Amino acid sequence: MGAVAVATLLGVGSLSPAQPEGDAAGAGIGTYEGVSRPSDMRNLAFGIRGRVAEVMVEPGSQVSAGQAIVRMDDQVQRLTTDLARIRAEDQTQLEAARETASFREFELAQTEQSYNEGGSSERDLRDARHALLGAKDVQAAEVGSRDRPGPGRGTPGGDDHRFADRRDGAGGASARRRGGR
Repeated sequence: MGAVAVATLLGVGSLSPAQPEGDAAGAGIGTYEGVSRPSDMRNLAFGIRGRVAEVMVEPGSQVSAGQAIVRMDDQVQRLTTDLARIRAEDQTQLEAARETASFREFELAQTEQSYNEGGSSERDLRDARHALLGAKDVQAAEVGSRDRPGPGRGTPGGDDHRFADRRDGAGGASARRRGGR
């Protein structure tokens, strides 16, 4: 009877008589086989998404704090790191932003000279100033994106980019665009 009571207290899965050796009065005394379940089960969660590459313990093994029990497949993380390194080394976007800003500075100087000689309108001058400010904003954003850690540089669904609408040097409203370049 002691084995049955202990099994009931632990919440065993099932009991079945192995030998119907009960006493004549039917008191239920006999030998029983049982299946027990662990008294303490833990669900695991990981800080990264991915597949489990290797389970390093057997079911029912006792583990200690800090012991490695699984090894995750890190292929996605390695490829993401490689892609970020390649993008950081790629100077194409930054060079294009610098060249565009340089061209817009030249264009503004030409427009100012033409305006002073009566060949361009105030609107032409305002548009040239606006184009230069926009080019400088893009250049600053490109430099800033290289200094900022994390994903999103030039990838679909990446960082939000803000472009200021500055006409005639006045800080205007901001327009917001989502996604890559």
